[in-house]
Amino acid sequence: PELENYEPGKDNGAVSLPVEYYVEGYLIKEITLGESVVVDRYARNGIPAIGTFISSPVINFDSTTFKTYNSIYSIEYLTT
Repeated sequence: PELENYEPGKDNGAVSLPVEYYVEGYLIKEITLGESVVVDRYARNGIPAIGTFISSPVINFDSTTFKTYNSIYSIEYLTT
């Protein structure tokens, strides 16, 4: 959906997250084929939002992207 038609933190039915959606946090475990990506989230769309992000199962990934059945995610690793 378009960002203005999506309610973060609500059940939006069987739709993917908006293209503009991004999370910041720490990977709980390595990205693994066939498993969900789990992120200990501290921000969503640049706004502090503590929580957990869980994707649908990964069907393909490399160092910059992972794909699930309903989404394609770009990965940016940050160092401190």
